[in-house]
Amino acid sequence: MPAMRSSLRLLLASILALLAAGCNASPATAQVEIVDVGRFNFTGGGNASPGLVAEELSGLARVTGDRYVSVGDDHATLYFLRIAVDQRTGRVRSVSFDRPIPLLDAEGHPLVGRGQSADREDVVYDPQRKTVWIADERDLGEVSRPSLIEVDPESGRQVGRIGADGDGPFSVYADIRANYGFEALARTDDGESMWTANEEALTIDGPLASPTAGTIVRIQEIDEEGGPTRQVAYVTDPTDHAITSPVGALGEDRNGVSAIVSLDDERLLVLERGLVGDSSGMAGFRIRIYLADLDDATDVSVPLYRGGLAGRTDWEPVRKMLLFERRFGLPVSN
Repeated sequence: MPAMRSSLRLLLASILALLAAGCNASPATAQVEIVDVGRFNFTGGGNASPGLVAEELSGLARVTGDRYVSVGDDHATLYFLRIAVDQRTGRVRSVSFDRPIPLLDAEGHPLVGRGQSADREDVVYDPQRKTVWIADERDLGEVSRPSLIEVDPESGRQVGRIGADGDGPFSVYADIRANYGFEALARTDDGESMWTANEEALTIDGPLASPTAGTIVRIQEIDEEGGPTRQVAYVTDPTDHAITSPVGALGEDRNGVSAIVSLDDERLLVLERGLVGDSSGMAGFRIRIYLADLDDATDVSVPLYRGGLAGRTDWEPVRKMLLFERRFGLPVSN
């Protein structure tokens, strides 16, 4: 979803604590609860270089202890933060920024212009390789090809890349719609695999979400060597009510996968973020967090499904169970 402008502050809205038990249980019986522990506003601070200002941040991943990393959506920059959390209540107590790290290409050159610096959507830290992975909707500046970029967190230099190249499972991501590419990124606790997902349907998999139907998203598992393993299909909810106002939001009804968190080998938390109409048709944002069970989902990484899922019925989607929902009126940053 295109990013909306915000002020020079980072808003942690509805910081969520996850209480999980019975990790081997199915979604029908798993004891997973999302607890809203409030929100914490803090400023990103200024910088003499506009490209280093901490704004429009995408993703938030723990490095170790109270140290976290995020990446700029508008600026090609890594931001490391210290976030102190009350261990009893889960509430954020304080936040501070370390020195920003500008991103560099594989040859060590700065990234220039919006084509190279915009639309980085999520981030994870790899404790084994001690690198940061970034979900980039613009592969080398190309808006219709997403990629995952691995960078050295000390220098910001690119040290690895996974793109929609060749004819393997990743090749389907060459069929993204512009600005609906890799939106989410997650790692398993053991570091043995990573997950990514496009935001809304590939052109070969069907339409974007609408008031009458959801959209098909492919969630891709990646092994510790950077190779593709499972790929499963996740179907989002419809937007339910068509937007009728304000005029500028007409036809912008959307609902896609914005973030994922790995709980174990078979379960993910999936955040569906939508721009939807309420019962009166007024536009607003809606978030829903689902517990997704991959156990019985069809592996659509095989050649049979690389031509697309649209119109096919010979595949089983990921099962999901709603854990949390919240709506926000306009104006609000997404």
